[in-house]
Amino acid sequence: EKRNAAFGDLSGGQQQRLFIALALVNEPEIVFLDEMTTGLDPQARRVAWDLIERVRERGATVVLVTHFMDEAEILCDR
Repeated sequence: EKRNAAFGDLSGGQQQRLFIALALVNEPEIVFLDEMTTGLDPQARRVAWDLIERVRERGATVVLVTHFMDEAEILCDR
C-alpha cells in the first residue's frame, strides 16, 4: 500500500519501521539501534522485539539504545 509513497508522506511509525528495515536489510554482523521503538504502536513494538530476537539468533551483535526499561530487560543480555 505504501510501496510508492514518499518518505515524508509516511506516518512516524511507518518511517521508524522503514529505518529498522534499512538497518537490517544487508544482514550486518553488528546492528546499532537508537530508540528503535519510538513512535511505534504497542503491537508494532512487539513485532520489532521479535525481529531483534531473530537477528540475535543468527549471531549478530545488537547495540540498543532505549529509554524503555521493559524493552531493555526483554532484549538485552548485558
